[in-house]
Amino acid sequence: TPKEFRKLIAEPDIMGDALPDGRYYFSATIEVNNTSVDIPAGELEMSRAQAPLPSVRIVDGVKYEARTELLPNLPSMVSTKLMVTNVSRSPVEANIARDCPIILYAYQDETRRDAAFRSGEPDWRPRERCYLVMDRFTLSPGESREFETQVSASDLMGESLPPGRYYFVAAVYNEGPTIVLSAGEADLER
Repeated sequence: TPKEFRKLIAEPDIMGDALPDGRYYFSATIEVNNTSVDIPAGELEMSRAQAPLPSVRIVDGVKYEARTELLPNLPSMVSTKLMVTNVSRSPVEANIARDCPIILYAYQDETRRDAAFRSGEPDWRPRERCYLVMDRFTLSPGESREFETQVSASDLMGESLPPGRYYFVAAVYNEGPTIVLSAGEADLER
């Protein structure tokens, strides 16, 4: 009788950070005498509990922190700021996209925001394209640099999104992995 073969793989190893929750179908490939055979290996409903998206991340000695506030101008403006701080004991070189240091995304639901970008398209994203030309700069220990982006509440809601509470994501593009941060929330009106 043939021996049973079993391979256990942890769910986070399968899903990583990119696959959405859902039903997945598995197969196994067996090779015998230089012939490969694919065999169905079952199906499984998988989901990964997501911690809330952080508003602060430290990457290579640099702290990235995002926050959003609603400015009382007329029209109301959504202002998102990114503070980049060297938290190491030596100078660090950082780089951020020059023309779009922060790309802001808006969600009508906090849970979807916390699962960005696994939860599908955001409810709002900027229309203009961003060309990722990097701006390199050096930060001394403890030194910070602030970046800001603004959009009017009426432009954000456009004609299709209703007034209400919106949850924001700040994406920071650099030469490494994209840094994705919770950028807070705000109640928007037309």
